[in-house]
This record gives sequence, C-alpha cells and structure tokens, in this order.
Amino acid sequence: MNHLWKMAYICTAYILTTVSLPQTNWSSLNKKIQKETSPFPCNTLGKGCFFLSFLFFINFSYSQNLVPNSSFEDTISFNNWLSIGQPDFGMIPPWFCAGGSPDYWSESWGGFSQVPDVPNAGFQYPHSGIAFIGIGVYWSGGTFYEYIETPLIHPLVGGKKYCVSFYVSLGNTSMFAIDAIGAYFSNDSIMSPPPIQAGFTIKVTPQIENSRGNYINDTSNWVEISGVFIASGGESFLTIGNFRVDSLTDTLHVKVDSALFSQNVAYYFIDDVSVVAIKEDSANAGKDTTICKGQSCLLGSAAVSGFAYYWSPSLGLDDSTKAQPLASPTIRITYVLRVIDTSY
Repeated sequence: MNHLWKMAYICTAYILTTVSLPQTNWSSLNKKIQKETSPFPCNTLGKGCFFLSFLFFINFSYSQNLVPNSSFEDTISFNNWLSIGQPDFGMIPPWFCAGGSPDYWSESWGGFSQVPDVPNAGFQYPHSGIAFIGIGVYWSGGTFYEYIETPLIHPLVGGKKYCVSFYVSLGNTSMFAIDAIGAYFSNDSIMSPPPIQAGFTIKVTPQIENSRGNYINDTSNWVEISGVFIASGGESFLTIGNFRVDSLTDTLHVKVDSALFSQNVAYYFIDDVSVVAIKEDSANAGKDTTICKGQSCLLGSAAVSGFAYYWSPSLGLDDSTKAQPLASPTIRITYVLRVIDTSY
C-alpha cells in the first residue's frame, strides 16, 4: 500500500539570546523573539517529502567591563570630609562630579561607617563590595540635579553594540520616586568645557534610560537599569543621572515627610556600573525547506571567523560542526543551530 503524505505544518523559528557575565545577573536581558509563522500549504508536499524546520540559538559573548572602578571600591586617602562625616566624592578615581555634590557611602572609610545605615538617606547594603554612590535627581522645591562621570577604559567603537547596566535603589527618606535615570555617553567630558553649574540639568538625550512610567520606588532591593545601544564611535566618557528637566520628570509621591537634608527630594544609591561590548553572529540556518526522500540540501550560511557551530540532532548531517552541513534526512526533522563566540 502506498501512503501519500499530505500535511499542513507551521514552522516557527525562535532566537534565544542568553547572557552570562561575572558578578552580574543578566537574566533580565534574555529575549525570546518569535518570527512570523506561516502554514505550509498541504498540496505542496508530495509523497515521501519532508519539511525541515530550524531553531537558532546564539550565545552572545562579552568582553571586559569598560567602566573603571565600577563598584566604587578603589579609593585614595585625602583629608577632605563633608559635614555629615563621609569623604569627598573625588576620593574614588577616576570618577568625578559632573554636577551637584554626589556622595560616597562605604562600610569602612577612615574609621567611619555609613553603610548600611546611611546618614539622613536610608538603609541599604551595597549591591556588591562595601560601597556605593548617592545622588539627588529631583527636588520639588527647586533644581536639585547631581551627576557622576567617569572616563571609559577605552573609547567605544562605531557600529558596535554595547550592553550597559547599573543598579539603583531609592533612599528610604526620599519623598519622591522618579522614572528618569539614565546613562549618557560622550566623546568629551561634559565638564570640559564649560563646566555644568551645580544643581542644573544636563540637557542631553541619554543612550540608556529607565522606561517612562516605571517608577523606581524600591528602597529594599537594588533595581537594574540596562539596555543595548549602537555606538557612534569615539565615546570616551559615561555620565549617570537624570537628564530631564523638572517639567518632563515624572514623579511618584512615596513619603509624607523627607528627612533627607530637610528637602523634598528623590535620592538614589548607585552601584555596579557596567559597559561591555557585544560580539555576535547572526545565526542563520537557512530558509525552511521541503525536500523529498533521497534529496539533500545545504543548511546554514558561510562561516564567520571566531565562531563555533553546533547542529543537533546530527541525524542526516554530513558534519554537525560545520557552518553549512549537508542535510539528507529520511524523516521530518527540526535542526537546532547553536553559534558560540570563541574569540574571548
């Protein structure tokens, strides 16, 4: 008895992106992107024909963190103390103040301990290490904007993707929470020239910014702000703060009274800043294909230097580790392509 295979099969391809960085939980970057699905017409499949579908898995590999002193652990000795008993912000090179008067908080500095009981600001443990930064990003009674800035280890490369991340936590004594905290990359320091006046808004558009309407009001946990952008090239400095003027800064009233410096402010702790280059290959297993028994087809695309290719299952393939193996299956099958960056 002859069996005529006629089947309607919907092939859906997925790309699963996984990120793994030391000392950083990048699970929030995991994405599952579904391509448009389209039924394969039944009358196009003939006797003994097989529909090949593909799943593509890409492992992104990341290079070094381009942010020096990224968790504010390295300090220098200097006899310059603020009135509330913590060292001047300039003691954590190469970070410097780009506006206002940011604060440095540490579990141990010259016999003083301001963490986790941060004077006038709240209670918080570092996201990592023993220290973090505090900045004011909004004041209902007037302009109160503070910014921190650092040179990068080396300039960003034009056309390359970079993943940016840092962690924030709202100070317990803040009266307001906001949604406008971001990271701005510039070729030159925004302090040179001209210097930003203390308390005034830096009116630029940050490449990475927390989503509008997503008020960061968690005082117990650290909240990650992250994103990916394509560099223009030459960006050598990173600045963090609120880059929206008062009228464009959305606020959430979270407290009746604010003890923080006796002002009605939004004050945030910042820790673990990261900027890493993404190196990726556009994994391409080829188009969904129908072949008949005894036929073969070439999968994938040309190999890219620095990447390893793994196909599974290996059934019907001449080489499961080639970028373009020859497939000669005898059954309907789904091949999975995994591409790994081996250059790091």
